[in-house]
Amino acid sequence: MAGVIQLTGDANGETIVRGVVDRFDGAPIDLLFVDADHSFSATALSLGACGPLPRPRLVVLYEIVFKEVTRALCSRLRASYEAVYCSDIVPAIRIRECGFGLLRLR
Repeated sequence: MAGVIQLTGDANGETIVRGVVDRFDGAPIDLLFVDADHSFSATALSLGACGPLPRPRLVVLYEIVFKEVTRALCSRLRASYEAVYCSDIVPAIRIRECGFGLLRLR
């Protein structure tokens, strides 16, 4: 797909974080897709490590409501950002119990 850059690996590892910084060189991006290990700390760290560097407009958090700990993070994020569950918009995308969370950061 034209314009899509996929970086695969540990989102919180130095290789991926440097890859994001190097590829975008501070330029804002449209979408950041975060598929962390479904823990509060790893997901929060992914947002902290990659979120501000390319300044994404939107962030998709994969399976954000899959576990209690990520539901807690989702609740905190929803209090600070405009957020929706993608399954509330397009139910066929994923069952709500797993769900994609979509945040608008800017």
